[in-house]
Formats: sequence, structure tokens, C-alpha cells
Amino acid sequence: MKNQSLKEVVREMCSLVPGGRDAMAGSLGLSLTSFNNRFYEKNGCRFFDHHDLMVMQEVSGTVLYAEYVAAESGMLLVDSPKKSEIGRTDLYEKSVRASVMRGAVDLCISKAIEDGEITTGEADAIRTAHYRDMQARTDEVESTIILFTRTQKG
Repeated sequence: MKNQSLKEVVREMCSLVPGGRDAMAGSLGLSLTSFNNRFYEKNGCRFFDHHDLMVMQEVSGTVLYAEYVAAESGMLLVDSPKKSEIGRTDLYEKSVRASVMRGAVDLCISKAIEDGEITTGEADAIRTAHYRDMQARTDEVESTIILFTRTQKG
């Protein structure tokens, strides 16, 4: 995600909406021509603003824009678990998922260093796997805290 451009994020969000760019343009109250002018920054048009990008994210049903901003800021985006959705079985599943993600990072590193060096593509794959590992582990830890925290009386 770190090396993805904002235009690629918009392109991906559009691809996930039935009707594609045309539908996304309509959700912003724009014609397809106006949408494309903003996308390509032509005819004196500026690129989409934060509000537009948030609308696109909502319409696409993703968090791609939020992930982009987080990655550009060197931050990690993690969903906040809700107590009503967490049980002991869920914690076990989250633990297994976190372990699998950790294994994926180690596997990426192992494959990458077989030839004695890490390419840019391999580094990107390692970082992506690591990012997913951190998300899974954070979700597991936060879920454990939420499930086992006693409410304070008083």
C-alpha cells in the first residue's frame, strides 16, 4: 500500500463499484467527463478533495483511502473490535489468524533471501505481509483486552 498512488486508490475504488467510474461519478454528483477531468487534472480541474475521497470510500465499501492515508503517514490502520462480537472462540480464531500471518511474513523473508539479496518487489511483499501480521496481532490483543476487561464499579 505504501507505494500505491492516490490515483491507483481511486482507480481501485471505482473498479469495486457496480457501474465503475460512471457510477462513482454519479455518486459525487459529477458527469463522467467532469470526473475524468478531476482524475487526470485536466482543463483546470484539481484532483478530488478529502470529502470526495471519503465519499468514494463509502460508496466502494472499502477502507482503501484510509489505508492509503495511514500508510503515507507511517501508521497502521486496524479495525476496532466490538465486545458484542467477541467470544472465546473468536479469540482462538484471531490467535490462529495472527500466527498464520506471522508465518506468511517469515515465508516471504525466507524466499526473498534464498539468493542472498532482497529485491524491491520482494521488500514490498515482505512489508505487505508484515502489515497484515501487525493488523491481525493488534486485532487479537485488543479483542482479548475487550473480552476480559471488567467494568469498574463506582
